Amino acid sequence: MPFPKPTSNENGVERFASDEVVDWLARTGRGNNPECGLDAPALAVPDGASIEDAVTLLCWCALAGEEVAETTHDERVAQVAERDVDDSFLMSEIAALRPSLDLLSYVDDLVEASLGLADALSRLETGRLQRQIGARDLAGEADDLLRCVVGACADNVGRDLVALHIDDAARALKLATDFDHHVVGTDRAVRRRAVILGLSLEPATVPVGVHIESLVGCMGSEALDRMDNIVLGLGKGDFAILVGPASILTDTLTGSFQDRRAKSLRVGNLVAALRLPRGLSREAHRQSLAIWICRGGANVVAPRVADFDSASAAELGDIAVDVGGALAPLGGRAFRFLRPIDLNAVIAGAALVPRGARAMPLRTADSQSYLERVHRATLTTSTSVEAFDVLVAPSAAGFRLAHRSLGELREQRLLIVKRGSRIDPKHASSDGTVVVLPDRAFALDPFDAARLYPRAVRTDPGDVIFVERPLPRAWVDPVGGSLVAAPARILRLRPTAEFGPQVLATVINELVDAESEWLTWRVPVFGREEAQRLETALREADRFESNVRRLSMAAQDLKKALIDGVAAGALTLDTQATTPGIAVAQR
Repeated sequence: MPFPKPTSNENGVERFASDEVVDWLARTGRGNNPECGLDAPALAVPDGASIEDAVTLLCWCALAGEEVAETTHDERVAQVAERDVDDSFLMSEIAALRPSLDLLSYVDDLVEASLGLADALSRLETGRLQRQIGARDLAGEADDLLRCVVGACADNVGRDLVALHIDDAARALKLATDFDHHVVGTDRAVRRRAVILGLSLEPATVPVGVHIESLVGCMGSEALDRMDNIVLGLGKGDFAILVGPASILTDTLTGSFQDRRAKSLRVGNLVAALRLPRGLSREAHRQSLAIWICRGGANVVAPRVADFDSASAAELGDIAVDVGGALAPLGGRAFRFLRPIDLNAVIAGAALVPRGARAMPLRTADSQSYLERVHRATLTTSTSVEAFDVLVAPSAAGFRLAHRSLGELREQRLLIVKRGSRIDPKHASSDGTVVVLPDRAFALDPFDAARLYPRAVRTDPGDVIFVERPLPRAWVDPVGGSLVAAPARILRLRPTAEFGPQVLATVINELVDAESEWLTWRVPVFGREEAQRLETALREADRFESNVRRLSMAAQDLKKALIDGVAAGALTLDTQATTPGIAVAQR
């Protein structure tokens, strides 16, 4: 059952008949969507259609509650004339639109395949029509963060009717949906989308509680002009949320750009500024975005700022609480993220949000935990490492240098290679005894290991486990009985091999080329007696290296514990050594 042949090829993109593809999926049972036959009509966009024409017809369906393909142009105009008397969002567009029958049928199919009109609009704005115009939305993390900020601002408006002004930011309509707010604005495309989403449209005379403005994609003078107009035009008690490039809103500026941003800051309406991590703008994923939260008549002299490396779902609630605390300041309140910054220094030329700026974390005064950390680390660092030395002498054998690759060793039956198995970490057991190599991150219960992975290879004592990527690494399993997780493999030396597993693992760790394939890794040829002595020396060297690494890790833990303890005021180094059993005299 071959896949259907394309019906056309447009600019290198093959097009297929949707009914043939659906039939092929049904006959073969492939694909992850059992309802592909229902979703296909919503994806089959007719050629030559534009997203705004589709949104206009979808808005008509929301008002009329009928199938648009069964109507004439005059009927559609008459329906809108009764509902958009002032021609505030749809009348002119419907009167000028002469859609094809394919587009009308597509809109009806889209509504039928969607879970309501809001879902139909979402499918339009994430589908092929949106991709054709090259417009890109914000990432989901940015929408979640904006939702928290809008909620904090709406809670502080102080009146029952909270209206959002969202012209030039159609993507922010979902925020109005989440909080059941009213929409005020003059942008006709935004108002049509608000009707589809079932939001209340208010006239321009209604007081606006929260302005949401997107400066994403604006750079330089355009972004600064729009920012200045918004901040200066805020009425007392109103809020504005600006989303734009961090290079304009929060980072260091010079010259005229710095002067123009300083002019906006002198008004004192900026309450908080957040610098966001990279990747939240799909249009420029390597650039950082920033958010300004402003309140009319705030007269803030020390706005609060924070630089976020990331904003996890668990932190969003705390971010909203911090923003709400900045908007309604109360004395003595502690902030998790936001910290105040001197506005005069920013006006003079400093960055509004310095990189890494965060509120000082609250630390407990429990000195016992810091003492335990220091004592635990010093139990290791206070021990000495036995010196390691190797006695060598010139060999009487003369010059000899030969190598054999792992591929040659396998062909000569001196080496057996076995593959690891795919092992699901969900099967791990806290009481498991079957260790999974090479990282030993978890273990399996013996009965589960035998039941779930009966074909998996177990290691023998002395097996070498290795990985090829990202860097060649090898480990010797001295005990055996373990499972090996793919893509790691097992190298098992036969008794006829001249060298031992420690030599093989050390060669892989220290001598092979990182860019080469494992079959080409070369092992020197040794005499059997010399290889045994080398095996012993390398084993002792590996033990010495493990001890040194253990001391090094303990020293790192000790340094962290000392810094944290002294910084928290729980520890002091102003003390004297004492003899066991004799207390230090009081000063």
